Order: sequence, then structure tokens, then C-alpha cells
Amino acid sequence: MPSVTKQELFDYCRSYVTERIERIRTEINTSQSSANEETKSSAGDKHETARAMAQLEVEMNSRQLAEAEKLQESLSKIIVNRTYEVITPGALVETSQGLFYLAISIGKVQMAGEICYVVSPDSPLGKILIGKKSGDIVLFNGNKLQIIAVI
Repeated sequence: MPSVTKQELFDYCRSYVTERIERIRTEINTSQSSANEETKSSAGDKHETARAMAQLEVEMNSRQLAEAEKLQESLSKIIVNRTYEVITPGALVETSQGLFYLAISIGKVQMAGEICYVVSPDSPLGKILIGKKSGDIVLFNGNKLQIIAVI
């Protein structure tokens, strides 16, 4: 049994997304302020270029914000205290190659002295794991993964 819990992993994912959203919103506000300041400064090509660059920055950050909000929505659908027979989003999967938590794409996370890979159900590995159960063997990138437990 892993020493890291689903609740700890879920909380980590939630704070990861919350911090990401806050950072992006700050960047949007900074870029918007910069664009507004350019409006107040002198006219000319330099002014128009700086204003356009600030606007592009706002648009790029707005797309990133929408993606981060989708991650937050995905997390809101996970029931943390549920036990799983079959791998679905929210499951902690113990395999012969390590621990995997199906939630959002974060990657390698070290917690409670263990390494766990937090992966999206839509990732290549997530798609392979979904629907499998304890005892199944899957092939990923040429490696056999035996599913030891679905938690």
C-alpha cells in the first residue's frame, strides 16, 4: 500500500491548478495595464507596436486561463474518497513500474517519500489504463506494466 494518499494527491492537483490560475490572472492584469499605459503615452509606430504586443500577451494568457479552468473543472468531477475496482479518473494505480494518479497532467510528483506520476486520463498512458483492473498487464512505450492495485 502506498504511503501517499489520494487525498494528498488531489489536494496537490487542486493547489497546482489554483496557483496556475492566479498566476495567469496576474499576468493578464499586468499585460492589460501595460496596454492601457501605452494608450496614454505618445502616438506613433512604437506606441502601436507596444500596444499590439501587450494585447497579444493578454490573448495568449486568456487561452492559458481557459485551459487551466478546464483542468479545475476536471478536478471537480473527481470523487476523492471513492474506492475503485476499475481504473477511472481519480484512481490511484499501483503498478510494477510505479504509482500513477489519474487526474490532470502534471507529471512526476514526490510526496510522502514516494514518486507518483500525475497523469491525465486523456494522455496516452491514461487512455491505456482506463478500464483496466488489478492483475491486468498493459504495454506502454515498450514496457510492461502490471497493475498491482487500483485504489
